[in-house]
Amino acid sequence: MPLSIFVIMDTAYSGDLADDARQGSVWIVASPNNEAAANHARAAIARECPIPDRITTFTADADDDLALAGLLTTIRTHHGELAASSPWDSIHVIGRTIGHLRPSRIATALGLHDVELVEEPSGFVIHRSRPQRG
Repeated sequence: MPLSIFVIMDTAYSGDLADDARQGSVWIVASPNNEAAANHARAAIARECPIPDRITTFTADADDDLALAGLLTTIRTHHGELAASSPWDSIHVIGRTIGHLRPSRIATALGLHDVELVEEPSGFVIHRSRPQRG
C-alpha cells in the first residue's frame, strides 16, 4: 500500500496531527506549539494501537527552499524505494506554497527523474510522476 508523507512547515499547525500520523509518516517543523501537538498525538496513537512512532520533528527555516530540499533528501533516505517496504506515493507539504520551486529541484532531492507538484489550499502535494503508457 502506498505511503503518504506529511511535511508540515507551519510553526503554528492547527490540524489533527494524530489523524495525519494515522494516514502516514509526519515530519513537522519544531516550535513550542508543534512540539506540544506532536507529544499529544503520539500519546493518542499509542493508546489506539502499537504503531511505531510516525511523527518526527525537525529544525529548519520554514521559508527556506534549501532547507526543504535537504528535508526531502532525508525523507528519501527514510521512505524511499530501498528503505521502506512500501515507498511513498505522495508528500503533502503544509504551510508552504509552491512559489518558485521547480519540480526538477524537488525530483533531484528525492532521487527521482520527475515529480508533479499540485497546489492545495494548505500548501502543495508532491506526486511521483507515472511512466507514460503507449
